[in-house]
Amino acid sequence: FAVSNDGAYNNELFYLLGVVVGMAIYNSIILDIRFPKVLYNKLLGHHTTLEDLYELEPSLAKNLRMLTKMKNVEQLDLNFEVSVTDIYGNIQKHELVPNGGSIAVVDSNKVDYITKYSRFLLDQVVEEQFTQFSIGFRHVMGTNALSLFTPSEIQKLATGDDNMGEQTKFDIELLKSVSKFNNCSNDDIIVIWFWEYFHGLCLAKQRSLMRFVTGSDRIPATGLATLNFKVTKLIEDDGGFSQRLPISHTCFNEICLWEYHSFDTLRRKLDMAIGESEGFTLQ
Repeated sequence: FAVSNDGAYNNELFYLLGVVVGMAIYNSIILDIRFPKVLYNKLLGHHTTLEDLYELEPSLAKNLRMLTKMKNVEQLDLNFEVSVTDIYGNIQKHELVPNGGSIAVVDSNKVDYITKYSRFLLDQVVEEQFTQFSIGFRHVMGTNALSLFTPSEIQKLATGDDNMGEQTKFDIELLKSVSKFNNCSNDDIIVIWFWEYFHGLCLAKQRSLMRFVTGSDRIPATGLATLNFKVTKLIEDDGGFSQRLPISHTCFNEICLWEYHSFDTLRRKLDMAIGESEGFTLQ
């Protein structure tokens, strides 16, 4: 854990991050942001525990767990003062209770020590930043809406569902039925070729295509039917067939396909765009 007491963090950015995450969930947009589950526990107002620390600091959590089984803990010469590293790499000491440096950890108070230590790391260290994040998130989502979900469900709403199984492919027919089209329709030859291309891919390459179009290879927790997927047809100025690569607008889950001479041309262009691109455009 890295802490700062000198205002190095810009709390406004944490507020804006909370707004962005809330808006993404509200609009069923998947974010490739792996927040620890304890964040969602805290958003729901749940008290943090030692179990939450395992995801962030497994070695420390394991050592604290071992304390609960030890006898004669005073031999470890611990007290209610802990050391943490700030963002500059400097070691700072923090008392878990008033005058904690003078209070030894013994068998009778070791559980209290473990509780206060884990909550210090999970709550106090990030109190200002989390408060701003929570305010921004709740500004969009509201308090009542959160109470309907578990922490795991909120996490899936934000990051999507990655549990598709090794052999499962995307349901192309379902995706076709909910997709929106611009300057084309499902009966347009370039769109027919696109779905044929998508259907013929293995799961790994289907994921790559979804990542190219939407920025994520996961489906919404509410199902593929809620994905706002869009296909747009582009036409060259002279009206002829194009040799350009397809374009994606990940913010809108949109793929833009040029008029191509053949299915083979579309396949080669998509293979190149998916395999050689990163972010919003070619690198």
